[in-house]
Amino acid sequence: MERYVLRNAGANAPESLQRGIDWLIAQGGGTVAADSREVIQRMLGFESGVDVDAFFKKFKDQGIKFGHMRRGLPFKGNVVAAFTSDGILRMLDNRPGITQLLVLEGNERDTRWWIGRRNPAKFNDVVDSNTVA
Repeated sequence: MERYVLRNAGANAPESLQRGIDWLIAQGGGTVAADSREVIQRMLGFESGVDVDAFFKKFKDQGIKFGHMRRGLPFKGNVVAAFTSDGILRMLDNRPGITQLLVLEGNERDTRWWIGRRNPAKFNDVVDSNTVA
């Protein structure tokens, strides 16, 4: 599994999530994974879960799916872990079918162990060198 991290992504969550979605599209599709729909709702400032669903529906034709604990987390392919908790991040990181994992850091406390253990490439460095996007 190839691992990438966008540090402090929660500081500008809408832009960070869009960068993650653009990366997934460039990879041929994949899944945005979060702890819950409510996390995305809060991070993006949406009024309701219906707004979250409408947001992701715009990208369906480009091969982008949205998964969370109640709807189901991905087991394979390219994944953007969007502002996830430590537990969800560890779960995704241990799934052998996931080929690339981009973590959008919402809180340093939730990524500290993973970054220390996995030493992921910094997303900005990888994209800037044109090795990913």
